[in-house]
Amino acid sequence: MENRKNPRLEHVLPCPTCGAEAEVGCRKDSGELTKAGVHRARADAVFEDSDRAMQLFQELKTKAKRDPIQKIVLRDGTVRWRFREYRGRRLVKDPQRPDGKKWKQIIVTGTYDTKREAKAAWEKVIGREKGNPSRELLGPYLERFLLNVKKKSLRPRTFSDYMGVLRRYVLEPPPGAPKLGEIRLRDLTVHDIDELYTFLEEKEGLSPQTIRSLHAVLRQGLQRAQKVGDVTENVAALVDLPPLKSKEVVYMTTEESKRFLQEAKKDRYHALWLVLLTGGLRPGEALGLLWDDVDLDGATVQIQKALTRRGVDRDEHPEGWALAPPKTTEAVRPVVLPKVTIRALRDWRASQAREQLQLGAEYRNHGFVFTNEFGSPLDGANLYSRNYRRICERAGLGQWTGEGKRRRFKPTYRLYSLRHTCATQLIHEAKLDAKVVSERLGHKSVSFTQDVYVGKDPKRQKEAAEAMDALHGSSG
Repeated sequence: MENRKNPRLEHVLPCPTCGAEAEVGCRKDSGELTKAGVHRARADAVFEDSDRAMQLFQELKTKAKRDPIQKIVLRDGTVRWRFREYRGRRLVKDPQRPDGKKWKQIIVTGTYDTKREAKAAWEKVIGREKGNPSRELLGPYLERFLLNVKKKSLRPRTFSDYMGVLRRYVLEPPPGAPKLGEIRLRDLTVHDIDELYTFLEEKEGLSPQTIRSLHAVLRQGLQRAQKVGDVTENVAALVDLPPLKSKEVVYMTTEESKRFLQEAKKDRYHALWLVLLTGGLRPGEALGLLWDDVDLDGATVQIQKALTRRGVDRDEHPEGWALAPPKTTEAVRPVVLPKVTIRALRDWRASQAREQLQLGAEYRNHGFVFTNEFGSPLDGANLYSRNYRRICERAGLGQWTGEGKRRRFKPTYRLYSLRHTCATQLIHEAKLDAKVVSERLGHKSVSFTQDVYVGKDPKRQKEAAEAMDALHGSSG
């Protein structure tokens, strides 16, 4: 390897005796060959030909590979022992490069009083201490970890998402992607994970959020492996993740929401659309409402559960749906509804009772507020495509895309945007305090509500300027 600091010398490697860099090469001033340690001012040896110098270089190189523990002699004569281990590389930011990135080596070192201590520390780093790190492949290990350990503590939808990203990018990776799942636990490095994430981001176009979901599986799985002794280090904890891109909250204007509700009157689930837009409920919370949770006289609904279909165990729930706890503990809450929504709920309950009477025993009464004609809870995907999309089309909230059989109407706003619309109108139009809105939405903290919905409001900035002008306008 060329030494750029000293062009006279051709090779650089760690000295197995003292641990500093040693160099072997030719001195141009005398034409002789020398082995010189850069830590010393004089040459350690002079040779008559280049073959002997190269032989010495190869001997030093072989010895350095054979013995990773190096002896260090300090100036005061103290002897210490050091190890130096290469642990892969990772992608870091570099503003001076055209692509803004560069690979950085990860070197782990340690210095100890005795060679035994240094060797024990080195073996721990490379995974050779007692307990024998697992030789199991990463993919099957993570799958077993999710099924046997995490499933019991995760919401069904979260479990389904975790299994999905694990299957798509580790167990069955895309063509050309690094096969991370086929690497043994003991051999996994930070570089392996970095390489996969870079491929998924640059070649597959995955968002930072999706990569972070996959990383959550890796990090938690390897954390568990470290805890039980299957690995000595959680290398996933050393990975630099791509930064999250903040998403702008999209919501209907007051005029658009009025057009939406006007057209929603023609839909079977008019009451549901009112509950979502005026109550600010999450779609799963609204679909999981039971009549036992509704107090029409008190104009209040109690959010206790959320309907979920993704990731549901079919053996335990053959119907394909289940009621799960809400997203957070704060999501368990009462929500007071306006009079217009309560009137719609009363009409809907009467209509539902007539359907139940007509079908008789064929009606499946599970106690849900919003059901199909046979009493079963609604499917959110079908509700979006068959009902919500048609309402938005009639209200002019979207545009047609595609051609032929693929031609369809694409709404401007997602179903979840009804919740955003409720929060935004309460804060910006009704001027309600963020604390009140946060409680209504079931957010974990008021700061989250403020960050998402208060944001930068040009109207408020103008009001602030006018207020200061009223206070200090005469001072100018």
